[in-house]
Amino acid sequence: MSTSIRGPLLAAVTILLLGTPGAAAAQVPCAEELRSMCKGVEAGNGRVLACLRARWGDLSPACRGTLDRLFAANQLKLQACEDELFQFCATVPATPDATLACLASNQAALGDLCRALVEQSLGKAARLKAACRGEVSSYCGGVPADDFGKLAACLARRPKDDLSAGCQAALRP
Repeated sequence: MSTSIRGPLLAAVTILLLGTPGAAAAQVPCAEELRSMCKGVEAGNGRVLACLRARWGDLSPACRGTLDRLFAANQLKLQACEDELFQFCATVPATPDATLACLASNQAALGDLCRALVEQSLGKAARLKAACRGEVSSYCGGVPADDFGKLAACLARRPKDDLSAGCQAALRP
């Protein structure tokens, strides 16, 4: 997980540290949770995120959604897309596949760095599906073909001897 905190969570941490009261804090996901559950936690090195994750069941749905989106972007290595993720994809399921599909459907409106990262992720998905076609049909038949994350996870669970050299290469980060 990335140790940086950006976007909505950074705003919440700022509110926590500066003590901004009232309506401004109420509009930032996780602000109340940070104030009540993680007040003494020093920001940096993932400590604030670890505090929130440790209290997952007590977080508001809005805060959990914010964290889910941050984790999905992190899994895809799309941290540079955080602003676009919250602008265009706040209502899609906070999974890596839904996140990538949403960003891809908004490619024309993405910033240059985010667009390049999305294109790179889409290319990786296409390479994996092409290189692992036989393995997918043999070992991952119940996984939807358009669910890149689940296909990759299914294949990664297989012993290396079950996968062709090309498929193994396509699975590497």
